[in-house]
Parts: sequence; C-alpha cells; structure tokens
Amino acid sequence: MRDKLIPFGSMLLSVLFLLIGITHFAKTEALAGVVLATSAQQPSIETSAEVARIINELRANPSGFIPEVNKYVTFWKSFVSNKKNLEKAGIEAIARLETQQALPLFALDSGLVKASMRHVKDGENMGILGHIGSDNSNPATRAADLGWYSTISECITYGQTTAARIVAAFIVDENTPDRGHRESLLNPQLNLIGVSIGSHPKYDTQCVVMLAAH
Repeated sequence: MRDKLIPFGSMLLSVLFLLIGITHFAKTEALAGVVLATSAQQPSIETSAEVARIINELRANPSGFIPEVNKYVTFWKSFVSNKKNLEKAGIEAIARLETQQALPLFALDSGLVKASMRHVKDGENMGILGHIGSDNSNPATRAADLGWYSTISECITYGQTTAARIVAAFIVDENTPDRGHRESLLNPQLNLIGVSIGSHPKYDTQCVVMLAAH
C-alpha cells in the first residue's frame, strides 16, 4: 500500500564525542527534505531489528545497498524543494559505497538498546526533537547510565516508515554538510549498536540509532 503523505521536513541528527574527559559535545542537525507520513503505518518493534539487520548488511556489502539509495532519491524527489541537493548527495553516497570496503558487523548491545529506547519514549511522551532529553540528558549521559563506552554516535530520523528508508536517509544525508550520519554508519572503529523505533506526536515516527565502541 502506498503511504499517504504530505510535504513536511524531517530531521536527521548525529553526534559524535568521547565519554572519557568530555571536552567537546558536537551536534549536527539537518532537515532531510522528507515528508511527514499521515497514514497509520508506523514501524513496529520488529522493524528495530530490521534496521539493525540492514545496517549490518550495508557494512558487509556496501555496494549492495546502492539500489536502496536510488530508491530513496527517486522517492523523495517528488517532495523536496532542493532536488539538486538531494541528487548530488545521492551521487556522492553511491560513489562512496562503490569504493567502500566491507566493515566489521555491529554487535547488538543491550545498554545501547535501552539508551535509545529511553530517548524514543521521551520523544513519544514529551514531543522533544534532537539529542537533548526533557531531563537535559544527552547521548553520553544516557549511555553512561547503562554501560562504559569510549565513543558514542547517535543518529535520529523522524517521519520514515520503512527500515530501508531509515538507513538510506542516513547514508544519503543530503542536508548534513559533513555527512555525519553516513560517516557514523561506515565508521570502522564503532562496533556496537542499539536501535529503537516509536511514535512521535509531530512526525508520527522516530528512530534512534546509537553506535559505540568500548
């Protein structure tokens, strides 16, 4: 069934920092030119596992994900105002995937799953956007409450309705100048993952992906 959609912006966000002796907290926020789903179709709990699975497939065979990048660009071209920006990012993403070597797979980490779920629940209940929780928590503090990690990267997307589109949105990353989401998913130093998906009062859906290394 085709999603019933109306034009809207969707935000992709990423943050990368060290937990030990934190001296810098970097946050990149960008509108992905995505639309807001108005149908009742929302990713299920099973889709969280599907997102993690697709990310690992991407890591194992980067060039194999190129068809999903093409689908993403084709789909959103009907809704975004800056088509050239989307197309440029898509071409760039494909070029990166064509040359990217296979990477180690992520291992599911229960602490990261719980940390991502905490932020999703906060978004569901409070309608927050971005990395800072309603209790002023950030990805570092949420993760630190549940385990020890040397590096944390958090990616968030809103309004997506399929697992493949969630991952493609991070890889194309059209309105993030440094392509931080793409770089996080393709970072060979990160080896742990936690994913949580839920509803959002403004954007209908949200997905939080936390990546880390010990």
